[in-house]
Amino acid sequence: MSAHAVEMALWRICYDEASGRDFTADAGAFLDRFRITAGERKLIVDADVRGLLALHINDMLIYSFFQALNGRGAAATYLSLMNAR
Repeated sequence: MSAHAVEMALWRICYDEASGRDFTADAGAFLDRFRITAGERKLIVDADVRGLLALHINDMLIYSFFQALNGRGAAATYLSLMNAR
């Protein structure tokens, strides 16, 4: 497991337009660029925010990733997912 590699993948999805398009077009091919485990890959593909947080991924980066996938109006959904028990 490499939290750094997961964070780099999320950062590129959020802040590099071409990478964001690549992820949307073919998440698997995009994630092949990073040295991440199958479990980490699944967390990203599933946008499992609580799972990513459990890996100690930066919480603001997770939030940015969620917004990149769901739009800026999705804050309430994000908070409900993060606060779910």
